[in-house]
Amino acid sequence: MQLQREYTRGNIIHHLLPEYLTSVVGVVLLSFIFGWLPGAIVVSIRTVMFVIYCAQKGEDFTHAPTKRINANRSLIFVGPNYHALHHVYVNQHYSSFVNIFDLVCGTNCQIKDRRFLVTGAHSEYGAAMMAELQRRGGVVDTTDCSSSNLREKLDDCDVLVLAEGSDRYYSTIETFRTLGKDRLVPPEVWAAAAPADVSLTFRNSPDVIYRQIAQYGRAKLSLFFITRGFNLVP
Repeated sequence: MQLQREYTRGNIIHHLLPEYLTSVVGVVLLSFIFGWLPGAIVVSIRTVMFVIYCAQKGEDFTHAPTKRINANRSLIFVGPNYHALHHVYVNQHYSSFVNIFDLVCGTNCQIKDRRFLVTGAHSEYGAAMMAELQRRGGVVDTTDCSSSNLREKLDDCDVLVLAEGSDRYYSTIETFRTLGKDRLVPPEVWAAAAPADVSLTFRNSPDVIYRQIAQYGRAKLSLFFITRGFNLVP
């Protein structure tokens, strides 16, 4: 994921300028309620930011060249690793500084057209999760942790959903992590009721987005938290 300097002028005209003007108009309207002094301060700060962004020609706080997106992201604060996902999944990850919009609107995790591999799909929770993912446009495949072609399936999926307990949790996730080390976006794992040692190993890994689903529950409730960026799902 690199900066394309040939689009600097177009980015300023079609992105930065409309964004700046929209924010100024919004602040001016709010100034009728909150007063002109705070409005003038905000417009001044926004104007300085606009000038700096133009001078940086596209490389700013949330836009930095990278060969791979780090899986470690804050739930609240937005940085380059978070915002880079917006350039991969353009209908998700809208927040620029703090994760308020995505947290409220549930635009923190792409479902549509991503490839999901679900283990334990025969269980009540696994079947419900599979149906919900398909309803939201996900491409869903199923397997078992002991399947002979598991490695091949892991190599062909974006998100591994472990919907049923297994003593193969660690080895399955480690295989998935290793296979995905060269991907721009790290592989993602949703692990339901995983052992504590597995969670401790992978939850802070830069190579895998690891979401711990505390207990088997309702698939819709799990997705409510996942699509808002929670890595610990109650």
